Amino acid sequence: MSKLLDEVKKAGVFYIATADGNTPHVRPFGAIEEINGKIYLVTGNKKDVFRQFVANPKVEFVGSYDDGSWIRVSGNVKRTFDVELKKKYLELRPTLQKIYSADDGIFEVFELADAKGEIHSGAEVTKIED
Repeated sequence: MSKLLDEVKKAGVFYIATADGNTPHVRPFGAIEEINGKIYLVTGNKKDVFRQFVANPKVEFVGSYDDGSWIRVSGNVKRTFDVELKKKYLELRPTLQKIYSADDGIFEVFELADAKGEIHSGAEVTKIED
């Protein structure tokens, strides 16, 4: 697993920011996985976040740790249409199978590309490089 993904998963829930025009929007996410060396996020295409990902692929998200430190990750999302990748993601996250299927026309998978991360702990900032 990549160092970046490992750190995000330690935080558990993370909050992803997108833009709708000039208005920011933030919401909790929890599903993030690595498949074939790439990091992926998922959503449904009926949600505002899907439309925002497509209109402006720049994203940033943060998560916090029990010790008060926190992680920030930025990157770009790239939509994938690979049904086999969707199936693999659903295998890794079986709870999502209650609401999505790989070929339902709603489940969407986005690669997180050009990701950069940093952990903030007090005055210290540690960059995360894969």
